[in-house]
Amino acid sequence: MWLVGFHQELPVATSSTMSECWVLREGLKLVLDRDLKGIRVVTGSLASVQIIQNEKLGNHDLSNIVFYCRSMLMMLGSEVHHVFREAKFRADMLASLSFNQHNLVVFNVTPNCLEHQLYSDSIGMLFPRTRFVVA
Repeated sequence: MWLVGFHQELPVATSSTMSECWVLREGLKLVLDRDLKGIRVVTGSLASVQIIQNEKLGNHDLSNIVFYCRSMLMMLGSEVHHVFREAKFRADMLASLSFNQHNLVVFNVTPNCLEHQLYSDSIGMLFPRTRFVVA
């Protein structure tokens, strides 16, 4: 079931974990704005999940983003879970749409290019990780 999706070019990140945390933060803001409580939050970044679930951050570079994500997850009554990237085919497709797209674009309905993938994900079909170019 499609609730909402988005794509946006992110600020320059110094690591893939930082990028994943930025994406998670933006997605959680979108979910909070729509009051979609009790949702299952997943990411393909095991490092991001571990950082968010680790109580002792100390002076970590991502501490501000992580605290913000934790706060929003609490408000939503949700936790973040790791899934293998092959199980997140739609997210990869949405990420490819954001190439050279500086503004936030929100999809309240499934984009046409993702309808087949939505069905495939719903029945548990996995796809190998590849890069997509959308013209």
